[in-house]
Amino acid sequence: MAQINQLIMVTEAFLGVTGLKEVTVSYRIFRDSGKIRKLRAGEGITLKRYDEAMRWLVDNWPAGSSMPPALLKWVADTDYQPVQVAS
Repeated sequence: MAQINQLIMVTEAFLGVTGLKEVTVSYRIFRDSGKIRKLRAGEGITLKRYDEAMRWLVDNWPAGSSMPPALLKWVADTDYQPVQVAS
């Protein structure tokens, strides 16, 4: 449950820095526009889907915006190497 709470918190931060709607981000991450709402209501996800969601958030975090500590911790804990976009 702690991981789901972290995912929700990171997603809310992403919504704040991008201005996108929750249903849009939910669809982009999960291919389910209501999944984030369902997570808030207590539905679960597998660890694989959690990691995929966190990976998506890292890879799509707006340049110049600070990532929340929970997302930075996930990157450090998993040794994930974010996708480098050519400029």
